[in-house]
Amino acid sequence: MVFLFLGGFSQETNVMVYDQEYNEPLPFAHVHFTNISTQKEEIVLVNKQGVAVFPYHEEYGGKIAINITYLGFSPFHDTVEVGSTTKVQLKESAESLDQVVVTGQFSESTEEKAIHKVSIINRDKIDALNAQSLDQVLSRELNMNISQDAVLGSSISIQGLSGENVKILVDGVPMVGRLNGNIDLSQINLNDIERIEVIEGPLSVTYGSNALAGTINLITKKGSQKPVTANVKYYGENIGTHNIDARVGLSKGKNFGAINFTRNFFDGWNIGDPVFGNPEPKADSSRVKLWKPRTQYLGGIKYGRTFNKGSIMLNVNGFDETIINRGYPRGPYDEVAFDDEYITKRLDNSITLDLDLDTVNALKVITAYNIYQRQRLSYITDLTGVRSEKNETPGVNDTNYTDLKMLRATYTRMPLGRNYRYQLGADLNNETAKGARILDGKQSIGDYAGFFSFEWQPSLKWTIKPGIRASYNTQYGAPVVPSLYAKYQVKPSMSIRASVARGFRAPSVKELYMDFVDINHDIQGNQNLVAETAIHTSANMTYTRLHKGQMFKFKFAVFYNHIQDKITLAQSGTTQYEYANLDEAVSQGFNTEAQYNIAHFKASVGFSLIGNKNTINETESLPIAYSPQLTSSLTFSFKKAKSDVSFFYKLSGKQPNLIIDENNDLQQDFIDSYSLFDITANKRFFNDHMVLGLGVKNILDVTNVNTTDTGGSHGGSGGTRPIAPGRVFFVKLGFQL
Repeated sequence: MVFLFLGGFSQETNVMVYDQEYNEPLPFAHVHFTNISTQKEEIVLVNKQGVAVFPYHEEYGGKIAINITYLGFSPFHDTVEVGSTTKVQLKESAESLDQVVVTGQFSESTEEKAIHKVSIINRDKIDALNAQSLDQVLSRELNMNISQDAVLGSSISIQGLSGENVKILVDGVPMVGRLNGNIDLSQINLNDIERIEVIEGPLSVTYGSNALAGTINLITKKGSQKPVTANVKYYGENIGTHNIDARVGLSKGKNFGAINFTRNFFDGWNIGDPVFGNPEPKADSSRVKLWKPRTQYLGGIKYGRTFNKGSIMLNVNGFDETIINRGYPRGPYDEVAFDDEYITKRLDNSITLDLDLDTVNALKVITAYNIYQRQRLSYITDLTGVRSEKNETPGVNDTNYTDLKMLRATYTRMPLGRNYRYQLGADLNNETAKGARILDGKQSIGDYAGFFSFEWQPSLKWTIKPGIRASYNTQYGAPVVPSLYAKYQVKPSMSIRASVARGFRAPSVKELYMDFVDINHDIQGNQNLVAETAIHTSANMTYTRLHKGQMFKFKFAVFYNHIQDKITLAQSGTTQYEYANLDEAVSQGFNTEAQYNIAHFKASVGFSLIGNKNTINETESLPIAYSPQLTSSLTFSFKKAKSDVSFFYKLSGKQPNLIIDENNDLQQDFIDSYSLFDITANKRFFNDHMVLGLGVKNILDVTNVNTTDTGGSHGGSGGTRPIAPGRVFFVKLGFQL
């Protein structure tokens, strides 16, 4: 009483925040006080007695808008008089923790309500990691492994299955331009990304080929409630990385638009390079870099409009990358070297139309035209005068071109008051590949599919979703793909999901039509290839506990994948090789995750064990090999100081890997275990208009790890694999309007 009495004389504004169910204080809740006219904002933390005290400021006038947030409780919005005392009771709500998901869903849903197990990597985590590209985010995730190649870039495996079986989408549009079956994740910038949704296991019914091991959907930023948003950011690393990106967004009425630009520069890195500064390579062996110099330019334009019964969005994005691969000086006097440039260009165009036909019927149409070009240019460099001329040796210069035309339409019916809903879809794709190493210089594949999914709730606790996809392909026999998903809501805090699904991977244009013959190679495609097919089964459980601002979440999952007719490069003659359906593969395992949040503290830990069994050829099969993974993270947020500190750790255990040895035989080696450990910090200034980020990545200074052969009949000798360019110190400086 004395506290409140004195507060009235000092013109302090007091907000008392209590739990509605227990009528107890909620310390460390956040109360945002906002000047209604100027929109100036200040944050005050609730003390142990449950009171937030806001000193009187004349410029705030007579009334203040308050916004109260607390983990696990519904937010509260209202206005209060300056100098008043207001008691607010917050209601506990698990839904306040849920995030919106769209991948594989009939309509927007939440992570908890979705029938699929969806993992969400939100913008907060991307910023906490200070990640610049998709590979830097996914390399810290459970059940995922990232492989690095000096020229081909980074690729991913999920549940022990390679990136050939992973579908990469941007707002539901598939990316094109696979090299050796993989999309280079280091080419996917995150400047315009709002969140990343990951579903492990087949989504082939919905998304077709390659969606066998998992689907990764990058959701871009959309319109803002503010009329103008603009930001510019610089990111630099001591190993020679200098990135800058900018984005401007405009919103007016029913229209919104955005334009973004990014330039990423990396001058290459070798083990033993200086810790700070990376001088230009001299005309000796130091000119050869383990991590190749690269320059990337990215730009995009987006326009969207909402109307009474839907919305339309247009996206145009361009990408240009140059990788420089300098060679060793050659004899007799080390005066000349062979250098290469690898130039990648992308142009992605898409239009998305969402229509609410009425209260129960909806139509969504996505059309896209994506172009990909990869060019290799070879040069002979005179190191005495540092002059280069094009190398005209046949076969050393090459250009590959791919384009994808796609049209995807889905009709969804969700009857009001009924316990079922369904979706019909058509998915039309035409892919063309051109290049000197493609039979006849040009080949096209058309894939035309229809799919149907039915979601039925026989009771409040049960949800069952069967589905089927049938395709016609112009070049191979496409399989019929069924799936069955089920979810049982044991209680509001606990759910169990199970699935049985068939997935498939179509043979690529290269695997069908490769025609690569020179003095060292004779590799042919096989037009009789059939699609890889897989049977996937999985089950998972999620338990969430909320209590007085604390949240504990536990997840457990098991899975089994069996791939048949796996496509492999096999020997067809003394020196000839041809793609063939020879092999099968099995991956199985489990993973478990635990997360704890309270006030300004978040902690998570995860463990997985994945086993892989590969058939080398028709007569040779290897025993199943298991690989463990451990991930953990800690984040401390200081809301009043507008700063956060995060710790990220991942242990990747010894893992099997299929390779083609020096005799062009397929065999299995093992990559030794390694650990990645990062510490990052971010601090916001000037009412969130400026952000400063500092940190150290790869603190344990992991560079290359050893590989060992299986000791089998082929007898490889092992070697090393690049993992990361050593310990990296970084700084980030961003400005937000």
